[in-house]
Amino acid sequence: MAHFEPQQVLSKEKIEATSEGSSIMTEALRIRQNKREPCRCSRDFRHGDLPSRTEAVGLNRIFGHREDEIIHHDSTIQQELPRATKPDAVYGLRQTRNIENLLNDTACIGRPEDDQDILVHESLGEPPLSEEGDPVMFPFLLLEAKSAKAADSDWHSIQLQSAFPVRTLLCTQELLKNITEPHAKRQADPLVWLLMNRGEDWRVSAACVYNDAAEKPGTVGTTEYVCFPTFSHSKRWSRSKDGAC
Repeated sequence: MAHFEPQQVLSKEKIEATSEGSSIMTEALRIRQNKREPCRCSRDFRHGDLPSRTEAVGLNRIFGHREDEIIHHDSTIQQELPRATKPDAVYGLRQTRNIENLLNDTACIGRPEDDQDILVHESLGEPPLSEEGDPVMFPFLLLEAKSAKAADSDWHSIQLQSAFPVRTLLCTQELLKNITEPHAKRQADPLVWLLMNRGEDWRVSAACVYNDAAEKPGTVGTTEYVCFPTFSHSKRWSRSKDGAC
């Protein structure tokens, strides 16, 4: 089997030049961009991907966040929602060099012979957050903040507003679990944290996935997404407690 050096392959860049306009040079740029694709060379043969070069020397930030950004849901859900969902903040992993290398590895998940070269990031599908700028991978923490005087600031409304974003983040982690589970040394399940605050009061909930919904009456499908409270804090409660001491 012939081997091509990575520099001989048209690889798709993270940030490409814009191709607005209709000139001959612009059209040529569009054609070149359409021919580009992620490098499929083994990590051992990628230029500059020696173990000593996978990350810069020193401390690297591994977490990133986005504020007031649209969550991209599955198309079947997106078309049913009255408007786009934009949490106040979403936290996840930054796309470090190590994570980028893993996402561009071959996804060995028992596909047919003609699909054996599918990459991990291709199997994961469309990410929940835009890939522009510094990508935020596999979000695990969602924040929603409301003023205590806002009309929709009751806890139930905040939870309803966050329901589909939390579900989408769980689905992204579930896809990753399905890809890595055959090769994982430890079992790991999707988990998303929801931090809500209403004025000076705040609550923390954890969301997870159960695949036994078919055994319960009144459910649709086989997957159940459960969000349960773990901790709460009230400023008013703290003041009354301090006054009693």
